[in-house]
Amino acid sequence: MLRLLAAAYVSNAAAVTTLQAVLVVAAASRFGQDTVVGWLYASVGAGALLGTLPVLRRTPAKVAVQSIVLGTALELVPLAAFAFVTVLPLAMALLFVSGAGATLYQTRGAVGLQQRTPRELVGRTSAVVRFGGYLGMLLGAVAAVSLVQPLGWEATVLIVCAVGATLLFATAVTEGRNPV
Repeated sequence: MLRLLAAAYVSNAAAVTTLQAVLVVAAASRFGQDTVVGWLYASVGAGALLGTLPVLRRTPAKVAVQSIVLGTALELVPLAAFAFVTVLPLAMALLFVSGAGATLYQTRGAVGLQQRTPRELVGRTSAVVRFGGYLGMLLGAVAAVSLVQPLGWEATVLIVCAVGATLLFATAVTEGRNPV
């Protein structure tokens, strides 16, 4: 589970950071004004709040790897779909789902690691996950700086999401039947 969770943090943080880097431009070009970016961020935040509720209500007895895969996909797929949307309410709905998916896999992933990790290794496993997130941020920012000018923001977001999905797929396939 550690490898999958770290891969999720790398891929999804890269996609989120790439989109954040271009969100004002996207808002202005797609929705007519850059000030709607506030509504887009509010949608992510509202979805993220909703995504934490299942774990706040009840800690799962056992976290299945499939729930991490599902939450990760729920974050990543709407980010890619955002590149095609021209209607603000649909864009907000996509980012709401993305925020919910993010906190679903992040909270469940934290619980799953706590369930599987010996006490003396909790710090190291947490560091691996955080490293993955910050690596993803760095990669997403570099992608935005390098690719937006020659390819446009839509293509850049799609490329980063596709690379992230490939990383997640490869990690999930190689994770095995009984991942730790």
